[in-house]
Amino acid sequence: PPPEAGRGTYVLRWRVASADGHPVAGSLVFSVGEVTGAAPDTVQQTALFTVALRAAMVTALVSSVGAAVFTASVAPVGAGIARMALGMAVLVLPFGLLWLGAEGMDRLGLPVSALAQGAVWAEAIRSPVLYTVLLAASAAALAAAALLPGSRMAARAALGLAALSFPASGHALSAPTPLALPLTALHGGAMLFWVGALIPLAAALTPPDASARAALLRRFSRPAVAAVLVLIG
Repeated sequence: PPPEAGRGTYVLRWRVASADGHPVAGSLVFSVGEVTGAAPDTVQQTALFTVALRAAMVTALVSSVGAAVFTASVAPVGAGIARMALGMAVLVLPFGLLWLGAEGMDRLGLPVSALAQGAVWAEAIRSPVLYTVLLAASAAALAAAALLPGSRMAARAALGLAALSFPASGHALSAPTPLALPLTALHGGAMLFWVGALIPLAAALTPPDASARAALLRRFSRPAVAAVLVLIG
């Protein structure tokens, strides 16, 4: 029986973290002796805040890593694109930490105002999102290193770590086959190049010489076709 042991309607609310790290919540309404109504649902929802912060981190990650890979495999980016990509690389960690905190709030069902609470961060670091944020931040640092001196090895390492950040948390962890993890990483890596290289490509297509533009497009198309095939697959 409920601890109050009185007659009336009760709402039993529950909230758990699923195998893939996502919070799952629900409620069960029952009555003892007589129906007196339903208690108001006071569970705070922070899912939209969490999704928005994740989108911000992924956008910054794709922009920075995509520009680094474009520089290493297609052509050097201009100064303006390099500054934009470096700025995005710097934002990956702050957005990631905010997303991690939002994940802790979401798992506990707390409002946004609870972000500074110790219990929120204790719950956050138990989430698989922690590994995604660490991998993404490491990839962003390598992307910045690749953009400054133009290191191909750093760009490739950034692409690999960024691709691994996608299956580190989310639905791939609870998939019925272990193939979901490498396939999600492949899909993420292809997306990082294909989407992240589009802005540097558009900026690079400025030479007045048509043959120079055609040569640039050919260099881009070889890895781009492979990336699109992986995405479709």
